[in-house]
Amino acid sequence: MKLAIHLRNEADIVIDDFEKIEYQYQQSHIIKRDNFSDLILTPTTTYNFQGNRLISVLGSDILYLELLS
Repeated sequence: MKLAIHLRNEADIVIDDFEKIEYQYQQSHIIKRDNFSDLILTPTTTYNFQGNRLISVLGSDILYLELLS
C-alpha cells in the first residue's frame, strides 16, 4: 500500500510500503490503513508518516492524503 501526500505547494510525496501516521492532537494518535478515516488534520499539528521512509509534515502544508494500492 502506498500513501500519497498532496501538498499545498502542488508537490506530491509518495510513501511506499505505508505503515502508519503518528501525531499528537490532544493525545497521541496512530493511524493505519484500518482506521484511516479516524485521521484528523489540523494546521498546527506535525504528522509523521512512516513506510519505506519517515517524513514529517506540518498539517497546514497538507492539501489531502490518498491511499494507493
